[in-house]
Amino acid sequence: MDNFETWTHNSEKLLSPTTYALFMDSLKCYKAEVFRAAYLLAYQGMMWQLREKFKQGKHSNEFSEKEWTAKLESLDLNKPWDFNMFDIISQKARIENGKMIKPPCLKMSDDVRAKFDYWRILRNECAHQKESIFGNAHVLVFYTFIQQNLLLISVEGSTDNLLEEFSRFFDPYYTSPREDIQPLIDKIPRLIAADDYVNFLVKLSEIVNDRSTITFSQVLKKIIDVSSEQRKKITYNFIHSEEWFEYCFLSQYPDAILQLYIEPHDIRKFWKKGHLAHYRNCLSILRFLLEAGAIDDNDKQECFEILLRKLFSQNTRIESIDIVTQSFFENQGLMNVIYKNYYNSKYTCKNAWNLISSSTFLSLLDILPWNNHFVEVTIDILNMTYYPYSLCDIIKEKFPIFNSLAHKYGITIPPEVLNKIH
Repeated sequence: MDNFETWTHNSEKLLSPTTYALFMDSLKCYKAEVFRAAYLLAYQGMMWQLREKFKQGKHSNEFSEKEWTAKLESLDLNKPWDFNMFDIISQKARIENGKMIKPPCLKMSDDVRAKFDYWRILRNECAHQKESIFGNAHVLVFYTFIQQNLLLISVEGSTDNLLEEFSRFFDPYYTSPREDIQPLIDKIPRLIAADDYVNFLVKLSEIVNDRSTITFSQVLKKIIDVSSEQRKKITYNFIHSEEWFEYCFLSQYPDAILQLYIEPHDIRKFWKKGHLAHYRNCLSILRFLLEAGAIDDNDKQECFEILLRKLFSQNTRIESIDIVTQSFFENQGLMNVIYKNYYNSKYTCKNAWNLISSSTFLSLLDILPWNNHFVEVTIDILNMTYYPYSLCDIIKEKFPIFNSLAHKYGITIPPEVLNKIH
């Protein structure tokens, strides 16, 4: 019962308000040991959810408009909609000579469809045969069925129809770029069956790619936000399966690293092979890994060295970070590795010519805290015979800040260096 209650709360956004209310009332009855009422309310909630899903779905081409309209009208509240809904659920695919002539109205496995007969029989016994024994076990089994299957049932043909709606949304001649995509996103959990979901995402990527209004990563994030835990895992697996999807997604949502890489050996492989350096926001991704304890303390220095070595070999400019993040990485030891291996007079003198055009080296000025140590090391670098001229240009541009820091920390700038930067 607790599992069903948790599932109901977690699925509130995916359930119709009426269904959610009926399920919550069912749980109240169960706790009060009124098991017949608990079952009837849960059954009614299930049928209402399927009614709403069917009414929102669009029919496949095998159904005529007249035929589908008649089915929709049979679900009006002034008609025995629950009995008519059961008939719609029961309808199987019509096959002739081994070929499907007409699909079922609702997409589900034959095993799941067959179980609805049992639930209906149990519902009738519960309502009309007062002498029969009806206990908590009947309700619990039914709760489990609802949890496992209700949100996975979809209207046949709804995948293609929803893709067509997305296609129209991303057509600038059809839809304004100011239009909100959320109503379409909200339809996905209700209309796309589990076995169609990955195929739906693949086709959706073909529609969304190269659109200027919203990226595919943003669409995926919105889908994740409205999905069940199971669908979230499938979505993250889908992203992880395609290198480009993963790159784009992590570039926008660095915190997703902990959902895309779950196993410790996968995380280790990610940073040890230098994959972290592929991202301009590599430090944001790295911070989430470190905060989660996903990188062992004994491996941190090696991780930092691999990352910096790869960044310098690629000549990748690193994203700027704020003061709080600077302090975080200083405590983690990253700044020590930068000073030891790259930002020091010995290294810069030896590689002065190459560093003139090094985006990675220059981006270190946005990574390192401008403190007394930074000022002292920078003076040492610029006091050498050979030094990166581009570094000199940046310090010259920011001379008032650099000079005030030197005064603050009581550091004397040698005349030779002063002539270069002032």
